[in-house]
Amino acid sequence: LGSIGEEGVKEIVHRQGYFPEHVDVITDYIITFQERKWRTRYLVQLQRGYARRVVTEEELREEVVAASYTPEVADWMIKTADVQREIAVGTSPAEKRKLLGLGDLKKAFATDKINEDEYRSELMIRGYEIGG
Repeated sequence: LGSIGEEGVKEIVHRQGYFPEHVDVITDYIITFQERKWRTRYLVQLQRGYARRVVTEEELREEVVAASYTPEVADWMIKTADVQREIAVGTSPAEKRKLLGLGDLKKAFATDKINEDEYRSELMIRGYEIGG
């Protein structure tokens, strides 16, 4: 609707030459079209909330129906969020081995947290010459 009200939209539709019996239908379509983007954004955010376990399945279903969509749309949104949740769990970054500083490397060797071969290998990787 923006800066003009529903009556202003009706007037513009009428001036475009539509038959009087079509003015209300087209006006309703224009108004609904403007709302649709925000309704969709709202539902997508609810879906994200469901995927992150902030919104319950029941809350999502209620809001989808309240936004004039069918329960089947809610089913698909829930299925999609469940898949997103599975993907997020499956793609969690693997625990990476931390790169120790030289002092920490020496401490790890001294306290037997790493063996001599690992110690020498790490020193060589860092460019230190190892005496024979």
